[in-house]
Amino acid sequence: MEIILDIHGGDNSPEELAKGVISALERHSDLKVTVAGDEIFLNTVFHEYVERGRVNVLTASGIITNDTNPMDAVRDADCTMHKAFSYYEKSDAVGLLTVGSTAAALISSIYILGLSSGMKKPVLCSLLPKKDGGRVALLDCGANLNVTGDDLALFAHIGSAYMQATGRAKNPSVCLMNVGKEENKGTDTVRNADKLLRASELNYVGFAEPCDLFSCDVCVCDGFTGNVLLKNTEETAMSIIRDMRVFAKDAPENKKMLEFIDRQYARFAYNDLGCAVILGTKKPVYKAHGAANALTLQNAIEQILGG
Repeated sequence: MEIILDIHGGDNSPEELAKGVISALERHSDLKVTVAGDEIFLNTVFHEYVERGRVNVLTASGIITNDTNPMDAVRDADCTMHKAFSYYEKSDAVGLLTVGSTAAALISSIYILGLSSGMKKPVLCSLLPKKDGGRVALLDCGANLNVTGDDLALFAHIGSAYMQATGRAKNPSVCLMNVGKEENKGTDTVRNADKLLRASELNYVGFAEPCDLFSCDVCVCDGFTGNVLLKNTEETAMSIIRDMRVFAKDAPENKKMLEFIDRQYARFAYNDLGCAVILGTKKPVYKAHGAANALTLQNAIEQILGG
């Protein structure tokens, strides 16, 4: 089983991220990875696994960062992202994981991999923890800021299919993010999407407000709304957890409270949980957080292997 990696362009060094890749290789004896980057560096850090044929190195020199023009990922054939996507397009790998620029990854997905039949644009999907221990798919969460009602309806179909295909929900409930649940609430775009979804075969439950986010399996919105909702949810949860830990840490009688806090941290520690996935292209592309560390990479690879 092969995964393609671009471990350049994030906040942390490739040396740090390589530790997570090695951990994943140690956990899965049938895993093989192909990594794009500096040949000498990669052959050194992955020496043991290169020798055993479990790491393949794609020699590349350019790096796409958030400060780079995202189109350079397509124009610069020698950058790590271009090399990774081009190899992926011709391979039988189960996924490509990048820590680089989200915009560049989206553009590469379109121009190198191509869109799936019927798709006009890719969509970025993140999985957030539900109350029952499952996950809710939030899409779009940053790829498409300006959308139509048709786009939102299509996102709903993609999200529902993804949750079914990965075994997370047999008949996913789908909601549409809005400022209220009444039919007359929201923009024309949201109301048009609501009409389309009501006429669809999906398990559509109607409008949802932010407080309802964790009550459905698939939550659909435009990329601007989704990105704000995602980051606000993550930081609010982590801020509360940090405050609770400070309050409870000095009291021995609060051992159970600390155990509870640790469980909640594990649910919301977004940089430990894995990655988002770009859907709607001919092959799935996985996008790790820009602040990804070794644990992020290890867990992201686990997510890809598990669907």
